Amino acid sequence: HPVVIPPGETAAGEVNLAPILVTVRDASDEPVVGEAVVALVEDPAGCQQSEYMMGFTDDQGQVKSGLPFGRWTLRSDSHEVSANLAANYEEYPITLSIGGPA
Repeated sequence: HPVVIPPGETAAGEVNLAPILVTVRDASDEPVVGEAVVALVEDPAGCQQSEYMMGFTDDQGQVKSGLPFGRWTLRSDSHEVSANLAANYEEYPITLSIGGPA
């Protein structure tokens, strides 16, 4: 059942997260190591936070994390991509790339 929260009040509840794998690549299609990846809520109305630090890319240029379903902008230091994380994906984790050859 949906939870209804009166305006100005907060409540704790369980939130399903979409497993996500983000790969950051440079213009030569090489992985970018050690770069921060941040997720920004595209519609922050009602959110206590609108920006979430997902982590830093590993030696393969990847960050593995999870986000609530919805519309997000994923941003690294050099690029960004828009993502609509829906609950009906065929396969998880959801894989997205930021950057790469133009």
